[in-house]
This record gives sequence, structure tokens and C-alpha cells, in this order.
Amino acid sequence: VDTPGVGGLGSIHSTVTMRALPMAEALVFLSDASQEFTEPEIEFMESARSMCPNIVVLLTKIDFYPAWRKVMSLNEAHLERLGINAEILPVSSTLYTVAQEAGDDDLAAESGFPAMREHLMTQIVGQAEALTAAKLASNLTGALDQLQSAMLMGLQALRNPAAAQEKQGEFRAAKEKAEELKSRAAKWQQTLQDGYADLNADLDHDLRARFRKINEQVDEVLEEIDPGTAWDEFEPW
Repeated sequence: VDTPGVGGLGSIHSTVTMRALPMAEALVFLSDASQEFTEPEIEFMESARSMCPNIVVLLTKIDFYPAWRKVMSLNEAHLERLGINAEILPVSSTLYTVAQEAGDDDLAAESGFPAMREHLMTQIVGQAEALTAAKLASNLTGALDQLQSAMLMGLQALRNPAAAQEKQGEFRAAKEKAEELKSRAAKWQQTLQDGYADLNADLDHDLRARFRKINEQVDEVLEEIDPGTAWDEFEPW
């Protein structure tokens, strides 16, 4: 599943990607070699691995950044710290394009594309059934965790009805507060939109008035000036 760039967990692109992940057998994550993983990238992979545990990282643009090996080492340390089992494959599309045009197998190997293709074919395509089973197990584990949480809450409510009623009251209060904030936000949004529209209209009117005044002044000057005496001044224009 090819998705837009992530741009952080709060972006709409990230939301689209998260929705697509359960349909994918593997996540091929692209990060260029200009710097180590950013915080949004790390947060995304931490969230994504529960929906698609099979992750491959492509470190791109290695032809442009001489220190790509250091960046790769730092990224490997990040993955190890997070407990994410993902292989990092360095690649360069520029080198591969030049290698294809020149028929240079050594340069093609240096681009990393043959190794990437081999990895995808053997570790993903060649193990599609195993990956599907692993993803199914991961989904079942998540569903069981949610079911267990719901059952524990129900059991706690049976054991302590007073506490359950108190929690329900807190939930209702939080829901009412959220609805109130939502209503306020909608009003503020409408107010801001109206204010922006008024400001835009005022600026447009003022700009048009200024241009009309400039045109009138230019017309007056052209009417009064003698072309014969002013030609030397106008000729450079």
C-alpha cells in the first residue's frame, strides 16, 4: 500500500497511512540519510508495528550524504532501543538510474537496489503466508487485550457498585465537558472565518481604491506633459 508522507502523528497523511496498515503484509518505511530518525518517525513506527509488525526501513539518498553510514548506525540503535525488529537497507535511486543507463552492474550493486529487491522477494513475498499468520496473531492479541480490559472493568463494577457509579458519573461529566468545548470551538472557528472574510474584503477594497488613485494620477500627468520635452525621460522606460 503506497501512502502519502507521514509528517508526524498529528497529520492527515499519518491518519491515512494508519488506516491502510491493517491491509498491508509489510511496512516499507522511507527515511533519507540526511539525519537520524526524527521524533515523529519514531512515534509512527512505534504505533504502526502493532498493526503491521513486519517493517523494512529504506535509508534513501545515500549518494548525496557521505555520512549515511553513521546515520544508519544511529537508526539501528533507535530500533534496538524500541525493540523494533526491522532491517535497514541503504539505497540510492540516482545511482541505480545511472547504472541502468550505463549497464554497470557494480554501480547497480552500490545503489542498494538489488539487495533491496532480494530482501523484499525472499523476506516478504516469499513468506506471505507466514506474514499473514503473524499479522493475524497480532490482531487477535490486540482484540483479546481489549476484551480482557472490558471484562476486568465489568468485574470491578460488580465487586464495587459504588465505585462503578462514581466512574460513570465522571464519564458523563467528561462527556458533557467535551461537548461544551466542541461547541465553543465551533463558535470560535465560525467567528475566525467571518473575521477573515471581512478583513479580506476590506483589504481588497482598499487595494483597488489605491490602484484607481494611482491610475488617475498617471492619467493627469500624461495629459499635462509635453511628449517632446519629456521624451528623454520616458525613452529608457
